[in-house]
Amino acid sequence: STSTSTSTSTSTSTSSTLPSIQTIDKTAEITIYTETQQNQEQTQKEEEQENIVTQQNLSPIDTSINTHKQTQKTKQKNKNPKKTQKNKQSNKIELENKTENKTENKTEDNNNNNNLNNDEYILEKFIANTDISVEIPVRVVSKESLIEEEALKQLRRTARLPGVILAVGLPDLHPGPAHPIGTAIVTKDWIYPTLVGGDIGCGMTLYRTTLKPAPPKKIEKWAAKLEGLESPWEGDTIKWLSDFQIEITPFDSWLGTIGGGNHFAELQQIEKIYNLEIAQRINLVEDYLFLLIHSGSRSLGDSVLDEHKSKNGYSGLRIGTNDANLYLQKHNHAVAWAKRNRELIAHRFANTLNSNLNCILDICHNSVIEKEFTGQGTANQQSGSFWLHRKGAAPSDCGLVVIPGSRGTLSYLVQPTTNTVLHEQSGHSLAHGAGRKWKRGLCKGRLENKFNAASLTLTNIGSFVICENKALLYEEAPPAYKDIDIVVKDLVDVGLVEIVASFKPLISYKMREKKYITNSSSTSNHRRKLNND
Repeated sequence: STSTSTSTSTSTSTSSTLPSIQTIDKTAEITIYTETQQNQEQTQKEEEQENIVTQQNLSPIDTSINTHKQTQKTKQKNKNPKKTQKNKQSNKIELENKTENKTENKTEDNNNNNNLNNDEYILEKFIANTDISVEIPVRVVSKESLIEEEALKQLRRTARLPGVILAVGLPDLHPGPAHPIGTAIVTKDWIYPTLVGGDIGCGMTLYRTTLKPAPPKKIEKWAAKLEGLESPWEGDTIKWLSDFQIEITPFDSWLGTIGGGNHFAELQQIEKIYNLEIAQRINLVEDYLFLLIHSGSRSLGDSVLDEHKSKNGYSGLRIGTNDANLYLQKHNHAVAWAKRNRELIAHRFANTLNSNLNCILDICHNSVIEKEFTGQGTANQQSGSFWLHRKGAAPSDCGLVVIPGSRGTLSYLVQPTTNTVLHEQSGHSLAHGAGRKWKRGLCKGRLENKFNAASLTLTNIGSFVICENKALLYEEAPPAYKDIDIVVKDLVDVGLVEIVASFKPLISYKMREKKYITNSSSTSNHRRKLNND
């Protein structure tokens, strides 16, 4: 992967509160300043090649988002380059407040719309008819992680939705179809199903197994035994759900299946323990292997989002209305279903290898919940009960969190700190993984000449990858993701977490050869879920 670092990072001490937060006018563009400009020509070439923005030596959080029109930024740079350079050398972020008349705004918006995908265009049309006079805090919790400009533009657009009072991008922030992934969005009086997305309840569950560390040949034999996690479970799904008072659905044939995309079941081994006290408390011992499951609500969640979009598009739902109450009911059901799905995946995986399981944690990173805020980070310091939307954002208010890397890289178990102000200002959320660096459509073209498909089934650290879908194998290759070490370091440097332990993968199960379900409960329009979660 291409490194965009142009200087040696300076250490930043963690303060008890975040730096003063700049507000972003809802008509404004987002701008990023990098304060150190060594090797500037090389940096520009790398940014053009990867279409990314570097963030270096910035204050720990927030940081890079300023209120100011793109056209004014360009004019100011051309008008007074010496002033800009001076500010960069003195390590200060310059905040310019410029105003333009509505005609100029409309012209600029029309030009920007030409570069939008279909989902973004529909969302932009919706936002164009809303009140744009409110200012809100927008933060990016990133000091060194690579952040794409497109993701920042999506974050700015999302911040303009009615009712938003805080928008946070985590270090794994990257573009989504309309809204960015790796975000925590806080709203007042409104909820937005499209901010949660279709994979409602998607999350991570970490188990301690009764398997012992083994030599590579034995692990390879285990990998050969594992199969069928993309196919229907032959057990009693009705009982599996009813034991937890979860209603059955037309989509229960997907229960116990991983799905495609970045979902996985991964057998792991402790690489290093950083906090022995916490490790001992949760019985995190090197004598056993661990199982990490990443999956969600499969086609059930998609059906909930599809129903909302067919009626309301990208608009929100006002709290207290029948539509909002019905969505929240279906949302909560999908979250519970997704948790049981992860449990069944783990059960199937462990049974194949004759192992028992002990759950260490289960967290959800796609959801909307009601949450109390004290006013430390919201617009106009509003306090009260608001709605926290997490899209690819792990909770920092539920205890231990596991942050996986891409296959072939480490995963990290972290403990959120007790600094309540920092956590409120970051939307009570953390990165949920490494975050994509390349769009899926680019991966095969960039990697095909360097790696054949077979070579990607054995990683550089010796772990085995089970993925018999060639396109997915390239899409999920480690170079397609950001550096997990830097993502976690950002969270540590800001003061949001401390590392408890790291894990290295042994077997990453993605997908065996495609097997479609043909019974009546799996309609053809949801068969895509095998590959496209």
